Amino acid sequence: MTEAAVVEGSVPFKVGRREFMLAPLSLRGVKRAMEFQKNPIDENSPEAIDRGVELILLSLRRNHPEVTADELLDEIDGHNLQYVLDKVMEVAGATPKAVGETTPST
Repeated sequence: MTEAAVVEGSVPFKVGRREFMLAPLSLRGVKRAMEFQKNPIDENSPEAIDRGVELILLSLRRNHPEVTADELLDEIDGHNLQYVLDKVMEVAGATPKAVGETTPST
């Protein structure tokens, strides 16, 4: 992947031995995240892991279309799943900005 191919607003993160670029969620991704928020589940269930992986994939595939759910299930562990999900939501603009931090205008 070349620099020019990276979706604007993407941020790097590393999981295991691989480095990825998380992209802002598309409208499809935002819609899916909203559906998940509307229908909460037990966060300690296998379905919660599947939902998390789905959201991460929606972000990752904008820059890394080759990444699969199985790869993420093998690379992401219980210690960094929440960290990666927080990064996805941060890139999507779903986390509050720090005092004085601005959002880029389009």
